[in-house]
Amino acid sequence: MKKRRIPVYIITGFLGSGKTTLLLHLLESCHSRKLTPAIILNELGEINVEKPLFTNHRLIELLNGCICCSIQQDLSRELKGFLQSLHPDSEQPDLIIIEGTGIANPLELIETLSQPEFIDELEIHNLIGMIDASKFLEYQSFFSSSKEVRTILKDQVRHSSILVLNKIDLATEKQLNKARQAVQSLIPANTLLLETKNAEIDLEAVWNSKFSTIYHSPSEEKASAKKHLHSHSHGHEHHHGHHHHSVFQTLKIDDVPMLSKSELEKWLSSLPKEVLRAKGVLQIQDHPTKWVQFQYASNQVQFSPVMDEGKHASCLILIGTNLDNQALFDSYERAKNNWLS
Repeated sequence: MKKRRIPVYIITGFLGSGKTTLLLHLLESCHSRKLTPAIILNELGEINVEKPLFTNHRLIELLNGCICCSIQQDLSRELKGFLQSLHPDSEQPDLIIIEGTGIANPLELIETLSQPEFIDELEIHNLIGMIDASKFLEYQSFFSSSKEVRTILKDQVRHSSILVLNKIDLATEKQLNKARQAVQSLIPANTLLLETKNAEIDLEAVWNSKFSTIYHSPSEEKASAKKHLHSHSHGHEHHHGHHHHSVFQTLKIDDVPMLSKSELEKWLSSLPKEVLRAKGVLQIQDHPTKWVQFQYASNQVQFSPVMDEGKHASCLILIGTNLDNQALFDSYERAKNNWLS
């Protein structure tokens, strides 16, 4: 029987937007639903002052960081250790909730969770972006904030599957209208946008929707692969009259044959601009270790050796927005035929 992937819920949002308050609401809801969550908290400082709020929960702390750059490695390491500690006969968490810092970039989180070692273990269900309605315009102003702040805020808004305009009770009507217009100009029309105070949102919208579309192409189902792909790549759920489509898609292709660096680079460079990142574990003919982990971004491919002698499984992972999974899979099949010929 195939192992269940653990659902992951990510909370992002700028400093003071209400992330921890929402996390506490989610934990209350977990308790009432008799669900056992694990929590990953990321703090910018050397200590997590909110730790006492979570004494009865399984907690992983990531301090001094923003779940990006070097902290990506920390998150990766902690997740590996956590997943290895889950014995089949022990109580497994029903879900994982990650609260990023106020300056966490959602794309970095998605990249980390989409690594080959996690993609079969974890499944992103929702990425919830919190916005302080009373401060958003000030943070977006050229006169009162830095370019870095404006960029992070825009990334958090654009890449959320559910966006929460919080603290509406602290905003004037004029502030709220302008914040609403600014947010709507940044997000896809199908992003679920909620307005509230004290982070009190309808949690059914969180539990009953799904953020990412992930497709596996198992080798034993070659004949039905395309049919299977098609049935998964255009899905959507309905919430309160909304069509809630995924913001990001992750396409995973298994059993990639051995190929050369130039063949891989040529194929990756042919992919549409909607593919923002690619990564995977592959056998490369002209690499000293044969097995490599690769990262692809901004038309650059980086290879790092996979040194351990264990049995590896080759896979390619493509991450992007509004992907045409069918076209990408067809493109891969054509390239693979060339590699094998």
